[in-house]
Amino acid sequence: MKTVSTKSCRAILLTVVFLAVLGCLVAAPDSSWASSSGPVLIVAPHPDDDLLYGAGVEATALAEGRAVKVVYMTNGDLAGLDLGLQRQGEAVLGQSIIGVPEQDLMFLGYPDGSLRRLFEDYPNAADVFTSSLGRSTTYGARGLGASDYHTYRSGAPANYNGANVLQDLEAILETYRPDDIYTTSEFDSHDDHATTFRFVRAAVMQLKAGDPTFSPVLHKTIVWWAYDWWPDPTNPQVDQLEIPGLSSTGLAWGDRESLVVPSAMQSTNLATNPKYLAIEAHQSQGGASGFLGNFIHRDEIFWVDSLANHAPLANAGLDRTVDTSALVTLDGSGSTDADGNPLTYLWTQTAG
Repeated sequence: MKTVSTKSCRAILLTVVFLAVLGCLVAAPDSSWASSSGPVLIVAPHPDDDLLYGAGVEATALAEGRAVKVVYMTNGDLAGLDLGLQRQGEAVLGQSIIGVPEQDLMFLGYPDGSLRRLFEDYPNAADVFTSSLGRSTTYGARGLGASDYHTYRSGAPANYNGANVLQDLEAILETYRPDDIYTTSEFDSHDDHATTFRFVRAAVMQLKAGDPTFSPVLHKTIVWWAYDWWPDPTNPQVDQLEIPGLSSTGLAWGDRESLVVPSAMQSTNLATNPKYLAIEAHQSQGGASGFLGNFIHRDEIFWVDSLANHAPLANAGLDRTVDTSALVTLDGSGSTDADGNPLTYLWTQTAG
């Protein structure tokens, strides 16, 4: 597909208004948008994120006869466990409108608002994180097995820690072996969204290390951003506008995948628009009339991650000035690895 950028459309508008608008609205969908005809996996930080960037992806894949699975990292339960269960029900309803049945939804049930803590501070299998709600294990009552995924798979819930998140994701990847994975990116300004990417990428890399035949395409996007005027309000016949300040991430707007949603999702009759109706099912989050509705556009946008290994980021704490021969203790716990690989530490004095 030849993606017509917003800037190009505006330039054309200066000369031939009608033709420019027509060119921006009715560009033909790209039937070769995916890497293959194999399974598609959507990984959402919270119930509702899956529809914001994946409703069109899912509907297109289903129409092509591809298997579609959806994973929810958390239940979106920051304000209460009852709300988490309610949001699971909203997710089931929303996905049923797209055509994804409940047994193809997997709720991991990890703590809303705390995924970064699990990744960075509670990474080990023996760790146990307790959420602000006083809960320390996964839970769920809907989706595959009518339970959280770990209980479905092993018969018991998982303690809240990063090792269990990775174990669940790796089990899902190994079971369904998706050819295309869609999730949020490391540049999303919401911690849960950025950390979802880190968990997904780490799980993919670990599985690839043991099985080189596993080579999915990882597509990543942005939902929460630093500028509150993006994305634009609901307009199912217009592509998403360029993300302001995107260059700060190293991503280029011209490199994006602009995946055109099915024609039914381009309808301005919102009462029949399936993406609008699916998002509207999330009433606890304001439905489609609030922020969520801003993702109802003609396209859904992604960038392909290279899945190359990243160098770790060393962090030994603040710089200090000390006397000669003074004993200095360094703390490397602030160091991170974008791929989720385990870190070891070796300090070398380079000056002084």
